Amino acid sequence: MQILTDFAGVLVGGLADFSRTVSAKVGLPVGLFHGYLELSAPQRWQLHRGRVSEGEFWDAIASGFKQATKQDEDSLNGEALKNIFYENMRRPVPGTLDVFRRIMYYPLRVGCGGQVGKGMPKIGIVSDSIAEMVPLFHEWHPEIFSMVEKEYWSCFQDNIKADPSFFKFLLNTLGGEPSEYLLIDGEQRNVDQASLLGIPAIRFENAEKLERQMADLGFVFYPKAA
Repeated sequence: MQILTDFAGVLVGGLADFSRTVSAKVGLPVGLFHGYLELSAPQRWQLHRGRVSEGEFWDAIASGFKQATKQDEDSLNGEALKNIFYENMRRPVPGTLDVFRRIMYYPLRVGCGGQVGKGMPKIGIVSDSIAEMVPLFHEWHPEIFSMVEKEYWSCFQDNIKADPSFFKFLLNTLGGEPSEYLLIDGEQRNVDQASLLGIPAIRFENAEKLERQMADLGFVFYPKAA
């Protein structure tokens, strides 16, 4: 079974963490800023598809946010927001890598047989991310990428996970049956898109819950280090 995991929010700091950081900085409820980012989806999807530069994106987000919230805070300029996001993306999510390290056995589905095989499952990254950041991720997180076999970044495919065609493209590229994969993602809409195609999918909340959910699917883990 191949694990397909999101990068931001599952392995390293994600959008929710970024929203909390910025909200605290300007003294606003976290839901307000995160809600605005959701409303800015057209700009986000253009960025994640690789159609606009990162600089253009952050300047547009900063300008729109100030207009929407009547904020004159200079710290909300595009460069400042980008720097906060970058710092957030340097921080690993607590516990997730440990979960992946400790997988000992996994169920290997062959046709309809349900045979059980031994070994470390393959890990692939499936991420809506920013083209300019991909080489930085490799520089900042070498241990993560030492465990990764495949990488699928939406910014290089002009296709995002929320698009119904993305997981069809992924299955056509990877081959095999949908049941041979497991998606781990922090966004319910992405989990829903994968599930519609028969790909088992888990919405990530934290590492402890992830381990329980994977155990329910048949994964067995080495004991945690003392």
